[in-house]
Amino acid sequence: MAVSAAKKSTKAPTTTPPAIIPDEEGRWAAVLRGQILGTTTHKFFNYVSLADQKAQVLIILNSVLIPVAINGMSIPFLHDAAIVSMLTGIISIYMAIVCIFPKRRSGGNLTAH
Repeated sequence: MAVSAAKKSTKAPTTTPPAIIPDEEGRWAAVLRGQILGTTTHKFFNYVSLADQKAQVLIILNSVLIPVAINGMSIPFLHDAAIVSMLTGIISIYMAIVCIFPKRRSGGNLTAH
């Protein structure tokens, strides 16, 4: 009998979790929405940061490519390739600068007061 009493005392009592009242359920839904919003904002910031870094790399690489292409224009058989390389580098730098600058959007017509 003493053995069976010891086995019964080591057993954890089973309890049912308390029921969630509707007020608490709404609060947890709001916390979850806030968490999702924070995660989405963080991911968006990381994507924008990555795009900025890649645009900076494009600007640096093309700023090296353009002087090399200008030097290549002095060689007659590289003249056409140098022009294409310079145009491509200039367009790429322009597009990278457009990517880096923040977008300014207005909600309405700014001229009408």
